[in-house]
Order: sequence, then structure tokens, then C-alpha cells
Amino acid sequence: MINRVLFLCLAIITIAISNCEEPIIETVEIEVPLVKAWQENEEFRFYGKIRTNSLATEDMLLVDGPYIFNKILPDGSVEEEGKRHHPEFYKLPIHKDYFLDFNTAAGVVKFSNHTSPLDTDARVNFHTIEEGFEQIDLGSTVHARVSISINEEGQCLIPIRNQNINDSLILYLFKVEIPSPFVLTRITDTIRVTIPMEDIEIKNAIGFEDYFLISTPEGVYKINDDGSYRQVIDSSNVLRFFEHGGKVYAIETNLTQVFHISSDEGENWISKGGYPEPLYESQSLGDSLIVYRFDRLYTLFLGEDSYRLRQLNNEGLERAKITSVASFGNTVYVTTLTGVYQRDLDLFYEDL
Repeated sequence: MINRVLFLCLAIITIAISNCEEPIIETVEIEVPLVKAWQENEEFRFYGKIRTNSLATEDMLLVDGPYIFNKILPDGSVEEEGKRHHPEFYKLPIHKDYFLDFNTAAGVVKFSNHTSPLDTDARVNFHTIEEGFEQIDLGSTVHARVSISINEEGQCLIPIRNQNINDSLILYLFKVEIPSPFVLTRITDTIRVTIPMEDIEIKNAIGFEDYFLISTPEGVYKINDDGSYRQVIDSSNVLRFFEHGGKVYAIETNLTQVFHISSDEGENWISKGGYPEPLYESQSLGDSLIVYRFDRLYTLFLGEDSYRLRQLNNEGLERAKITSVASFGNTVYVTTLTGVYQRDLDLFYEDL
């Protein structure tokens, strides 16, 4: 009896096993989008993607480019502040109170108050103030920066060419003031500066607190806000300037890099040479110095007799030509010729 029950149980188990189907395992592929370090700001579209410069103020981030001038507000929204009448693809300077535009053919420069909803522009027509005016001198730089510059006081430097003068560099200094958003922008002072030189070429020009530095084949000149000037560096190969840590740096590029360093607003300089790595466009971001070239960002560490570049995480910026870097709120913004990209400030200094 026991054997019969055991046989019956074994038979039932065998039948059950034979009737079980083998489990089917399906593999489902789910595509997870890759989140890159840098995210494109989708508010900039079409021609608005071409952005050439930016400036952070306490209240907003100003973003410039051909056709359109924009503001990024604290809540991240983007406003279109003004359309360009003459879309030229140059990196024009921005002041906290105004931006500018120009028409090289007409010889007209327009200063626009970016805080005003009204047409309060001030205009300069060089044909009416400079007899023999030929053109606005945009300089010879090949990295999209022009020789027009603005210092922190709001004074704008514009070099020009005169068809009757070929032995002097001609500069105009315009003091631009914005009384209020609803009052016309005013040019309160105009100074004409002539610097005798045979080889007239501007390699770079940049404004600081109340003065400018201009690099030419005949040396670097300091231009004061009253129009006085003098040569401060006897070198024809200075291509870049930047200010960091209370010092001004002029970078001379030849076979090796030479740093000219001033601690007294460009009056006196010491020179240190032999740096093998080339430096490119640079600007301060808080306490850091940021260097950029094409689609790469670096931090620059300056030592007494050396410097070091550290590449940052540039994922998401591939094949974009960087034109400026700015920090506003808790976000770092990068303008390029193909869009505006952003990243959290806390993650910005992440290594490659």
C-alpha cells in the first residue's frame, strides 16, 4: 500500500514537471537620455543663438550679439532688449548701463540704454565730427574682439581711420552717461587723441577702471580718461590683457610667452618670460581666472614664476566657439556662436 501511494505521488510530480513551460525572459532596452555637464538654454533661438559677449550686473546678465541684445533675469527668464539695425558679427564691449552698435559704412555709432523701454539712444556720426573720415578702425585681431572698448567709468574708446592722415593713430573718447531710464542717453564729453606712429595697427584694446591699454606694432600705450597717453611697454607682440588679483597682465606671444605685470594700474611693469604654454582668451570669474579656447574651458593658476592650466568638464560644449563666460546668481553662463549654455556654479569647477 505504501509503495502504491509512493508510486502515485511520483507519477503526479512527473506529470506536473512535464507540463510546466520553460519561463520566457524578455529583455527590454530603455533609452536613458545622457545628461551632459553643460545644458543649452532653449530661450535663445535662430539668430539669437549667435552670442558674442556677456556681462553680469547685480540685477541681470546682459548678453550681446548680432540682431538682438538680451537680458537674463534672476528667475532665469530671458528678455529681448533691443534689435540691431546693422548685424555685424563682432565681439562688442558691454557696459553695465549701455551697449553699443555701429555701422562701418555710414560711420555711425549708437549708444543704447538697456534699461529703458523707450528709444533713448545717443548717436555719433563721424562724418560730421572728423573731416576726412574714412572708417571705424576695428583692429587686426582675428578672435572676434574689436578695438572698440569701454572702461568702468563708462567712457568709450573708438579708433578711426582718416584718409588724409597716415602717420598717426586717431582715437576718440566718448563719455556716455545715463541720467535715468526715461531720459535720453547723453554724450557729455568728447576727446580726440592722436598718437604719432608709422605702423598703424591695433592688435588689442581694453578698458580698465579709468584708463585703456592699446597694443600696437610700436608698443603698448596707456590712454588716460583725459586723453593723455604714454608708451608703457616696448613690445610689438602683446596680444592680450587681463586683470586679476589687483594686477594687470599683458601677454606677449612670440616663441614663448612673456608676462608683463603691473601693480599700479599700468604705470610700471615687470616682465617674466619663458612660459611654454600659450594663453588664450581669459576673464575673471569671482576669485578665479578662466581661460577659454574654441570649446574648452580651463582655470588658470598663477604662481610667482609659473602658471598652470587645469581643464574643466566641457561636456556639452563640443564644437561650440566660446565667446564669453559669466556668473550670475548660482549659474555660470557660457556664450558661444551656436547658443548659450549654462551650468550650476557649484559644479562649474569640476575636473575633466
